[in-house]
Amino acid sequence: MTTLATRRLIASLVEGDRGCLMAYVSMADAIPIREWAAENICPHSLVHDGLETTIHTTVLFGFMPGVDVEEVAEYCRAHFEHVDFRLGKLSRFSSCSEYDVLKVDVESEDLVELHHLLREYFGEDVSITYPDYHPHLTLAYVEKGSNPELDGHAQFEGAVFRVTELVFSTPGSKAKFRIGLLPEDAPVTPGVTG
Repeated sequence: MTTLATRRLIASLVEGDRGCLMAYVSMADAIPIREWAAENICPHSLVHDGLETTIHTTVLFGFMPGVDVEEVAEYCRAHFEHVDFRLGKLSRFSSCSEYDVLKVDVESEDLVELHHLLREYFGEDVSITYPDYHPHLTLAYVEKGSNPELDGHAQFEGAVFRVTELVFSTPGSKAKFRIGLLPEDAPVTPGVTG
């Protein structure tokens, strides 16, 4: 059995070796978002991973190796049967020196509450990269300062979503599991794509 310190050291050495809990936008709702991004974001400005293909908002990134997806599922189901969120305006994260992240801001008391509950419950089994939680839908990774005309764009503002399942991606994105939140849902279903 590895100690917490050993797990943290391993996770810090292997980029992306932390698990993530996400709320996916349904396929039907994601299509117009992806299409709009493809039509309105300059393709020559795309870098890194380019356009986001799986439209989602991250609930919590930073689950250390060894966190049990069944425990995450049980905890989420005990607190929420659904998660509601509303989209805001387009904005960007400019904290990376190599590129910007174009995103749609997300407003959600449910997401903020679930994020903080999970951080508190899992404690040292979560390693946080950014201390402040800013729910958002990533649209694309672009060259720094590119596409300034999209900042503040209100294309999706006011759209409301209700999610009744979450997706847990294991450290290193080796596997994804669907977590149904409704009482009749199976706690965990492996094999999610996207």
